[in-house]
This record gives sequence, structure tokens and C-alpha cells, in this order.
Amino acid sequence: MDLSPLILKIPGYAFNGSKTKFTENHVSTYRLSIYYDLIVYTLVIDENGGDPVEDISVKYGQAITPPLMTKEGYTFSGWDKPFPETMPLNGDTLVAQWTVNSSEPV
Repeated sequence: MDLSPLILKIPGYAFNGSKTKFTENHVSTYRLSIYYDLIVYTLVIDENGGDPVEDISVKYGQAITPPLMTKEGYTFSGWDKPFPETMPLNGDTLVAQWTVNSSEPV
């Protein structure tokens, strides 16, 4: 049976053909179960000279936590764009922003 016309394109999900089932329950009753899996995306962390941290790879829509960023002589001042609360569709790349620490006494 060709299911291609029935397969929906859902952002963040991939059709799982190995789980999809077509069954006949009675003489004229049929059940079609189409399954989709959440796609794992990667949020790339560009440390911009800071200490290395792991990129974040989780399923689309799952909660993510910003990594602790450090760089000797600098204070982490944020990202080049807002850090998402959940994994965005297709992932993204975020670049750490730094402010140099003052060496003069205050």
C-alpha cells in the first residue's frame, strides 16, 4: 500500500515507517496507524574564545539550559541573540559575548 499521500510533513517530526501499521479488524474495518518521531537538533555553542563547552543536542521542543560560560580576564555578557528555552526547529548557533574585566582598581 502506498502511504505517501497520507504522510504529513510536520515541523520537528520525522515519519517513522518502521512503526506504521495497516491492519484489518473486521471484514470492512481498517485501521491505519502512522507514527512520527521527534527530530534531534543541535544548538551549536560558539565560545568566542571562552573555555570549551558541549553543544546541546536534544529533541525539538525539549527544554534546554544555557551552559556556564567562562573566559579568563572576561565576564560573560550574554549571547549574540536570545537563548531559547526549548530546542528550536533545525537548531541554531549562538555566539558568546564577553566584556573585558578592568585591571584598574576602583
